[in-house]
Amino acid sequence: MRREKGFAPRVSGFPSDTVRRSFWSVSKLDEYDLTVEQLIINNVNRGKGSGFLLTKAEQQKSYIETIHDRYSNMEIVELPMFPYELKGLERLKEIDIILFKNTQ
Repeated sequence: MRREKGFAPRVSGFPSDTVRRSFWSVSKLDEYDLTVEQLIINNVNRGKGSGFLLTKAEQQKSYIETIHDRYSNMEIVELPMFPYELKGLERLKEIDIILFKNTQ
């Protein structure tokens, strides 16, 4: 089977069960010669604000490090947790800036 060029599925992952499923998904795609070029880590908490958010950020830290270590050869985009729903064109533009800042 030939390797498809330009195919870049995005795999989102968080927390541990989802991280394991992401690892599995990437390996399965590789079995079919489909290259994953970018990973998106969704709902990354930066720990700004309350003690609750600081605790959650600390819990996420090891998962994020694991993903970066395992996939250091890929582009990894960390999509932050937003304090609001991402509805409407203006909010989607915020996501666009984060996801595609390197391609525009």
